[in-house]
Amino acid sequence: MYGSVLSLIYGDYAETVRKAVYYMCKGFNEYPFDIFQIYLGPSNAGAGNLLYSSSTGFDATMTCYPYDDVKGWCGEVYTPEILESQFKKVCEEWAKGLEVIKDMPLCEFKDMAVYSYTLFKASYNQTRFYNLRNSGGDREALKAIVRDEKKLALAVLEIMFRNSAVGYEAANHYYVTRSSLMEKVINCDWLLENL
Repeated sequence: MYGSVLSLIYGDYAETVRKAVYYMCKGFNEYPFDIFQIYLGPSNAGAGNLLYSSSTGFDATMTCYPYDDVKGWCGEVYTPEILESQFKKVCEEWAKGLEVIKDMPLCEFKDMAVYSYTLFKASYNQTRFYNLRNSGGDREALKAIVRDEKKLALAVLEIMFRNSAVGYEAANHYYVTRSSLMEKVINCDWLLENL
């Protein structure tokens, strides 16, 4: 039945979607689930969460404002290093799924697959950035993360221009807006000049 539903929706791309979903599910199995991470972590704001070169001292708020509060994102289950490692695992498998659908025409499935990846990748990047920053990490490694964050923000903007569902959540409306993403691009440019 699953195959016939995929064929009905995706036609010639049904097998492509099935293969992609396999990798995405495999990646999502590694997602660092914890109620604190879900509500306080960067997965809600994704690429829209700004990067800070020094500690803000702000606690993450319930959805929308994770700031740089890695300890808050971890809750009582994860260490900052394990949180980073788990997001990396999610991204590695999800990227394999994106590779499978790279030649597929634009559609809702592809938009959401790419957007979801940006949420996971931004969570990995931001956790890694703050872990490096907080331990006096390598400036070039920090800049590489900033460049990737800028790329993610631009990718989300591109999807947003054609799909208004991106960044939307029914209870809180838009977690991520075009303005927040444009601010993130400016934030990244400033960091690249000042790190």
